Amino acid sequence: IAASALTTVGGFVALFVMKFGMGFDLGMVLAKGVTLSLLSVLIFQPCIVIVTNKIFVKFEHKPFAPKISGVGGFAIRKRFFIAAIALILIIPAFIAQYNVKFSYMKMEKHPPEVTGVEKVAQAMGNSFVLIVPVENPDNHREFIKELNKINDDGKTGNVQIFGIYTILPDFLLNAVPDMENNAAYKDVEALKTFINNGYTMYSVMVDVETESEEGFLARERIEKIADKHFAEGTVREENDFQPYYMTGLVQGVYDLSVITPVDFRNVSLLSIGIIALILVITLRSFKETFIILMVIQLGIWINLSIAWIWGVEVNFMAYIIISSIQLGATVDYAILLGVKFKKYCTEMSVARAAYYATADSTPAILTSASIMAGACLSVYVITSNMMVAEVVMLVARGAILSCILVLVLLPALLMLFTRELVGIPKLTFMHMYVDIAEYFNRGTKYNEPFVYPTRVDEEREERSFKLILKEKRKRRK
Repeated sequence: IAASALTTVGGFVALFVMKFGMGFDLGMVLAKGVTLSLLSVLIFQPCIVIVTNKIFVKFEHKPFAPKISGVGGFAIRKRFFIAAIALILIIPAFIAQYNVKFSYMKMEKHPPEVTGVEKVAQAMGNSFVLIVPVENPDNHREFIKELNKINDDGKTGNVQIFGIYTILPDFLLNAVPDMENNAAYKDVEALKTFINNGYTMYSVMVDVETESEEGFLARERIEKIADKHFAEGTVREENDFQPYYMTGLVQGVYDLSVITPVDFRNVSLLSIGIIALILVITLRSFKETFIILMVIQLGIWINLSIAWIWGVEVNFMAYIIISSIQLGATVDYAILLGVKFKKYCTEMSVARAAYYATADSTPAILTSASIMAGACLSVYVITSNMMVAEVVMLVARGAILSCILVLVLLPALLMLFTRELVGIPKLTFMHMYVDIAEYFNRGTKYNEPFVYPTRVDEEREERSFKLILKEKRKRRK
């Protein structure tokens, strides 16, 4: 339980390194929630179980969930085929998840139809706001002239420019740089909107969509023109002087598009590093840690690749946080199966250890994955927020994919890469146990393949294991 909680917290702590401020807040809330849940389970749940034990016994019933026993057998029988499929999928899935298209400002799951007036409002909302030095009127005339020409090739949409150099008559433009310090204009409140501290403001409205190639092209052209007229010949210093400033929705989308890949890389690497450290301490095996991380990471890549295959845009926040959330939340499935496999390997053959570890872990893994997927899908159905809908859809799909990979791929890989059989007790006076163990063993005595046990075999082996445990207690004394 502690290892599962720590890996989940480690995945959420990785969100702290995001440049986007929401990542720190989200990671803090999720990590705090998991930590408090861990304390509740370890402290309060045992007390509640003891107090209500009589009620539990009174209403005890058979499990309603169907018993799925064939998953482990399938994974062991088809292990080479399953491993080959996983190996084939790794590289395409890794490449595809980097080609996912992002959305940044789309917040409505089902946006309403836009009327003519709303289209005008959207166009005005897509304006660029430039804060530039107010001096040199001739420079501003050339700046305005070149801005009006950025759509000469018809690739960026119509342009409208609004600023003090566009609303004043031409004979007053030469006086604009001195207006801020001129006593005659100091009391004019409207003037302060356009001129302040030696800078003036332009509003450049471009008829483009916020998240479009045309919008990015318009931003690039406006930036080049601004660099030409206001940045050439100036020395850029980090904290003291900035030749000009540019902002707006399109500029904001561009800035997010620049930091999103960096945040995704940093969050992924840090979450993998933290979880790998916890797994190595828990499992005490670099090999098993690597196998578990690769299985879960493959699930993340396939999850994002599905969005690319369907041609669906993914919200940039969902893209960044899915790696840490899916890795941290679903690696618990692999820890449960891996710990059981490691324990069973000291008592039986590798094939049987993989079989029983999968059979014992399947109910818990299916329950956990079903709860996570069901909760996320219910939120997806009722929410109208696009970002929330995409986050919960990715998490739900990731939980299902990780569940399938852990139950099918992980046992196959553990069996393939665990070659040595550790510690089947050689108690010759216990013929029942030795015969069963050798019969199911992978080529230890008769060089026979793994045979799946029947119910009678399992009952006989269970009785023999009880005798083994009894003998161990005597030896300890």
